[in-house]
Amino acid sequence: HVIANEEIVSAINSLSTGEALKHDKEIIAFRGSMESFTAQEFSEIKDFNGTVGGNISGTSDLAPLTEQADMILEIAPNAKTVGLLYCSAEPNSAYQVKVVKEYLEKKNITVKDNYSFSASSDVAVVAAAAAAECDAIYIPTDNTAASCAETISGVVGDVPVVAGEEGICAGCSVVTLSID
Repeated sequence: HVIANEEIVSAINSLSTGEALKHDKEIIAFRGSMESFTAQEFSEIKDFNGTVGGNISGTSDLAPLTEQADMILEIAPNAKTVGLLYCSAEPNSAYQVKVVKEYLEKKNITVKDNYSFSASSDVAVVAAAAAAECDAIYIPTDNTAASCAETISGVVGDVPVVAGEEGICAGCSVVTLSID
């Protein structure tokens, strides 16, 4: 929790950043690697631009989402349906899925974002469904998916997968474009 009477805090995770946010302008919070700053709680800050807004500031390690979406179309140019596979318990993943879905739909690609799981025990079944119903799969930067990359690889067969980060890519994907 945020310590009372402090003017500036270094927020190291979403919880501490959220606590600082509750203090509005009373406490200034700085956060590094703010991928999770894309979470809903932070997107409601009136003047938030992804790294700065309200009493929050920091740097972002969010991957280039639209460029990743373009990679799906490059490696699977005949894809008509793209499945988005992610952990629904991770707000940063939900944000990435939202951005990629909107971008691909503008390119007239059918996007199925119903391939979410809330626990690693669900990954194999959900990934297999995505592979059976889609021409390509996108997995955003997602801690649960990363820990289950080998499981995903074992069920997607030859359906091309674009990953949000290199750890997932090494385990089950064809390609990624990410921040190292």
